[in-house]
Amino acid sequence: MSSPHIAYSKLTKTPGASPVSIKQAVMEGKGRTVIIAICAAVAVMCFFFIFSSSRPRSDGFLSRRDPKMGSVRRTIPCTDTTPCKFYILADLDQQSKVPESKKPKFRSVIKPASIIHQRDGSWSIRWEDDEDVFGNHNEAGRGMELSELLQWHGMLLSGDDRTGIVYEHLPTGVVAPRFILAEGDGNTNKGMKIEWMTEKDGDLYVGSFGKEFTDATGEVVQSRNNMWVTVISPDGATKRVNWTREYDVMRETLGTPWPGYLIHEAVHWSEALRKWVILPRRVSKEKYDEDADEKRGSNKAIFCDESITRCEGVTMGQLVDPARGFSSFKFVPGTKDGVILALKSLEDGASGTQKSYLSVLSTAGDTLMEETEVPSGHKFEGLEFVDSWLHRIR
Repeated sequence: MSSPHIAYSKLTKTPGASPVSIKQAVMEGKGRTVIIAICAAVAVMCFFFIFSSSRPRSDGFLSRRDPKMGSVRRTIPCTDTTPCKFYILADLDQQSKVPESKKPKFRSVIKPASIIHQRDGSWSIRWEDDEDVFGNHNEAGRGMELSELLQWHGMLLSGDDRTGIVYEHLPTGVVAPRFILAEGDGNTNKGMKIEWMTEKDGDLYVGSFGKEFTDATGEVVQSRNNMWVTVISPDGATKRVNWTREYDVMRETLGTPWPGYLIHEAVHWSEALRKWVILPRRVSKEKYDEDADEKRGSNKAIFCDESITRCEGVTMGQLVDPARGFSSFKFVPGTKDGVILALKSLEDGASGTQKSYLSVLSTAGDTLMEETEVPSGHKFEGLEFVDSWLHRIR
């Protein structure tokens, strides 16, 4: 008996072939077709799986970044030929509300500038004109009170200390909400009072001022929600971490245990130093007092190991004016995190006065540029170098 392949080939030429031979040949032909179809389907599925896994996820704003790139930061030194561009961002408090608007509308201010390390070793700032940014989201009639600015995975983010919203600043000028964070463990109905943000190992850390909320006497604790930190992963997942122990270690480092306190608005993780670097806004060995607090500004820094179990305090230059407190800082590009551009702000509740100052400090505590007033009557609380961000959006 001839093979099925030979029998099938003969069928095309032999009209008298038996029905059994025809049926057998047809069945074998169908079998081969089914096998080929299955193999093709498997190949297509594998292709789409590999292709989709290699692409950024299409889950909204995260689809615009390449998760493999992380947060690209400038490493070129800030010279007169290659100055480092940065933005500072204002928290106008109740002045943020736009009075002439029919619908709720709120304003913040971005001031662009550049820092230059001159050939003689001095540092200088080149200022640009203010730029207004607007938003409508608010809590109890207050909003856009932006307290930090950070580049993270190609996005320029800010945090609102009234609503708990983390915004993305888009090239179009739109300020778009990306995360809404509740205070404490997240199971509350009040927005997180965002005061600082930093990146560690690709994750975004969002923190508040790190002090108990007390009554007017400063003795009765009413809430510890501001002792929590929110950690956001690159895929948008969030988790809450109770930082009470970490904040207490910082207090002990500067000799301000309860009822003394520290208030934090400037906390960063240094990848180069593998340390947490903290510049407290307020430092007090006495219990909290609302009026006295405005004159408890700091010139102290705290350097902690990764687990925040071992810390040391460093004095950062002279305390020029105790009404001025650190509100933000960033490591200057090209210095391996050895030089800090520090932002201080001043607010007088009685007069409504708002002022801000920039200085350049070494992490050893030396003053490289004295405190210089920002030429705008605003309380700036966010600071970020934006060279790499501007490069990406162009």
